[in-house]
Amino acid sequence: YVCISDSLISGSIGPVVAHELSHATQGAMDCEEAIPFWENTSMYMMNALFPGSARGYGSIGNFQENPHWSLADGTAAFWQYGNTYIYDGFIWPLYLSATYGEGPEDAFFVRRIWEHAMQEKASNSTGYLRAIDALLKEQGSTLEEAFIGFSASRWFVDRNAGSRHATMPYADGIRPVPRMSGSFGMGKEYTYDAPQTLAPKPFGVNYFTLSNPGTFTCPMTIEVYGADDGKWALAAISLEHDVFLTSSGYGAPVSLEIDPSLSGDMLLMVMNLGEESFTVNSVPTMGTPYRLLIRPTVPFPAVTLVTPDTIPVDVETTVRIRGTGFQEGITLSFQPQGQLEVLSVSRISAQELSVSLRTSPTALLGSYIITLTNPDSGTTSVENGLTLAVTEPPAAKPETGCTSAPHPGGDLPGFALWTLGLTALVVLRRRHTWRPR
Repeated sequence: YVCISDSLISGSIGPVVAHELSHATQGAMDCEEAIPFWENTSMYMMNALFPGSARGYGSIGNFQENPHWSLADGTAAFWQYGNTYIYDGFIWPLYLSATYGEGPEDAFFVRRIWEHAMQEKASNSTGYLRAIDALLKEQGSTLEEAFIGFSASRWFVDRNAGSRHATMPYADGIRPVPRMSGSFGMGKEYTYDAPQTLAPKPFGVNYFTLSNPGTFTCPMTIEVYGADDGKWALAAISLEHDVFLTSSGYGAPVSLEIDPSLSGDMLLMVMNLGEESFTVNSVPTMGTPYRLLIRPTVPFPAVTLVTPDTIPVDVETTVRIRGTGFQEGITLSFQPQGQLEVLSVSRISAQELSVSLRTSPTALLGSYIITLTNPDSGTTSVENGLTLAVTEPPAAKPETGCTSAPHPGGDLPGFALWTLGLTALVVLRRRHTWRPR
């Protein structure tokens, strides 16, 4: 039986009866099924019979703020803390019926999921996620495809509901947007190690934004290395264009290549699809750690040596730069700007450049940043890459007028004068003492 409280507000009896009668039919078909599916499908049934009623059921913030939790998660959080995650998750069957059924109120589609999950004995040998997979395969799709689509759809709600990728029914009335795990800018290399407390459990997701300043066109490669033997998926969705890229697989890494020139800013999703042995009855308490790498597909230029690394003012000089990844057409600049004039850049090889420079007599002295940019917009900067300094000329040696080695007793001119003076003294003395006979 269903007991109706006499304290219900006016107009709520219909939705409550729909919700509780749904539980009665669920118990008749599969009383061993995971509690989250009991609650989110009963919330869905309530909304199917009374459209809009589920949207007003508290806030679905508990579901949206924990996207890293499993779809089969939330039972313990409800009993311990009153967390409404298992109720807020009604948008999962809502998405399924709208995408694979006849519309957001197609209760018959959700009934078919329960029919596929019916048990023949007192155990949940066919969990509802496997039942969804079996039903979708009859229609030419899979649970994986549905989960990836749902993970995107739940993000394009509330303030993001105006996007071309907004496929969730009642998107403008569902809030908030799921919690983000980070943000990265295209054109740089990143490594992100997901902490276990925020990493996704099986059929959970982490969200990131990839911002493109508009000038970066170099292809980027995204890789995820899971800490288990399970299946992982990546998806990158353009926020400005009709671009939706996905990749999935077992083992590491799962990789995805994106072209920033066609996509602009993007939403990046990292999804844990679980191991083959995963069931809705064995949801782990913590997420599965992973490492996320974002890097240019073609490595950026790198500098290992600049010779000479110090040059004088008011000269034309040639500097050799050694490193890797130097493409034909590479350009070079210095900061502070306007002090050094680059006359030419000659690419000797992918590992060496010859750069002709002119320095003015009024150029600022000190260290300069060297920036190299490849035609594909891959760039690198070297702090203190070149120093501009005043070069002191060597001290001049006194002119001796003689190229022979100095006398051991001193300089030859001094010794010669001393000898000449002694000789003159002897001669004068002899003249003074001589007498004619």
